[in-house]
Amino acid sequence: MIRLKKFYLEPDVLVDGSFEPVEFKAGINLIIGDKSSEEYDTSQQKKMNSVGKSLFIEFVNFCLLKDYSRSRIARIPGEVLTGDTYACLELEHETSTELNTILIKRSVGGRLPMLIFVGEDGSEFEEKQIENAREYLSHFFLTNEAVTKPTLRRLLSILIRNEKAGYDDILKPDPTSAANSADRLIAPHAYMFGFDLDKIKLVAEIRDQATNIQAVIRDAKARIIGSGQKWQEVRSYIHELEAEVQKLDYSVEKLRPAEGASQLLNEIGELNKQLDTLITEKSSREVLARKIKGLVHSTEDVDIAELKRVYEKYKQGLGDLVSKTFEQTLDFRKQIDEFQNDLMANKLTTLNKEIEDLHREIDTIDSRIAKAYETIGYGNTISDFRVTLRQQQESNSKLERLRSDYELIETKEIEKKKLLARWQQLVNEVETRLFEIKTNVDTFENNLVDLHGYIYGNRKCHFRISVNEKAKKQVLQIDYRTDLDGGASSDRIKTFIYDVRLMLDNYTSKRHPGFLIHDNVFAAVGRNDMVKSLNYLYDVEQKQDGFQYIVAINRDEFESHEQELDFKAADKIVLQLTREHPLLGTQYTEVIPERD
Repeated sequence: MIRLKKFYLEPDVLVDGSFEPVEFKAGINLIIGDKSSEEYDTSQQKKMNSVGKSLFIEFVNFCLLKDYSRSRIARIPGEVLTGDTYACLELEHETSTELNTILIKRSVGGRLPMLIFVGEDGSEFEEKQIENAREYLSHFFLTNEAVTKPTLRRLLSILIRNEKAGYDDILKPDPTSAANSADRLIAPHAYMFGFDLDKIKLVAEIRDQATNIQAVIRDAKARIIGSGQKWQEVRSYIHELEAEVQKLDYSVEKLRPAEGASQLLNEIGELNKQLDTLITEKSSREVLARKIKGLVHSTEDVDIAELKRVYEKYKQGLGDLVSKTFEQTLDFRKQIDEFQNDLMANKLTTLNKEIEDLHREIDTIDSRIAKAYETIGYGNTISDFRVTLRQQQESNSKLERLRSDYELIETKEIEKKKLLARWQQLVNEVETRLFEIKTNVDTFENNLVDLHGYIYGNRKCHFRISVNEKAKKQVLQIDYRTDLDGGASSDRIKTFIYDVRLMLDNYTSKRHPGFLIHDNVFAAVGRNDMVKSLNYLYDVEQKQDGFQYIVAINRDEFESHEQELDFKAADKIVLQLTREHPLLGTQYTEVIPERD
């Protein structure tokens, strides 16, 4: 059992005065905040820290090793609380054989080492070693009797419920957390009821693995169908394709009767590449030659009479500026035409020579290819052999793809069947465990129903743990319903009932640390429901002192009904805050913490 003893700051210096230590009691502990304020508008309330009751609970959570980056403590300005200030939480750890005092000291700046003392023995951890610190501390919060356990922070997630996290889902105390996988969410609850968490986690992991394998199988089948084959007939088609490939392989293999056949076939391949290149070059030159021939033949004779008439007309307008005779101009034009024709004729001659040279090279390579085929004793045409080679390559590739996908499907189907068999075995073991604890679960449900009846006056409540093999994420499921649940008020009381019974029930209390912290759980609930809830706990407190319930409440939520409580509220108040005396002595605006 863990019991909170005291919280304090070291040093206790605040902006205005000093911080008074908060000492906790057994049973009910009330943290009272001031009445709701009308001084600030909505936007100001979002920016300003209030009197500090939720912040105080955050300090406790921070000392219990909440992530620094996700804690409001990291947003406290340095002028309000210096970074080297230690938040200190004193605990008491009690077993059947010993009683130990645990002191946790953690700097609000997150830069000094955190210190954990058990009795006189102390351990020091850097902030980056927080997982090691959690592992060390978890030995005192988690029972040694359990084979497998949740992490410390996952357990604390259902022991310290923050108002902002909400109370609408008992499995999700912090919906904003990144660690909300199905096996993690169920872990603290499964631990309380004595399930093997490793088994629970493995069931979820195997389900994911089987899902991933099924996706691989689905993709492989899609490729086979995309190739034009029916899945039901693909095996027969592979057999037929194998026979076809064997025939093609034989047709190619018989081209190699001599020892040097392999080299000749390689030579033929290289010659074919050269042949393709030469044919391409020859074709391009032939196209260019045809274009040049067209240009040469397209030259038109000049109409001398018409040209002379135009010439005389412009000469009159230009006067002495034109000194050349018409005959000189005409002669110049002819010289230009003759020069262009000479250029194109020369180019055409060069192209024709290159075409002829390429033609001879092509004939030479064709002859070498034909001779190579004759050498290896293949009498069919070159084109036939190329077709055979192409068919062989395409058929081999197709066969390899189909065979690969088909074999992949067969392998993965076997793997999936093994996984599902293992999954079913584990599910059966979880179901067997559920059968073993059925009496305890039934008793827990009866206690829930009794508390529901005490608060609401009716027994419209049920709680079951079941194994759902069709669930995609987690086979172990909790079905918990109360009268009119789904509303903000009823969901808060619903969570209160569940959390309290986990802490108090004879079976689940064996694994429960023994304390529970609720931040503003009674906000927006009926005052009568709050009074009955607190009176129920007080009644239990009179009979046993083995629990600690810490709750933050605004004064206006209960003062009008304070006289209806079975106890004197003043005796249960461990911290009372007002706007004149807030938790840290001043109002402030939270800051964004600096990153290293």
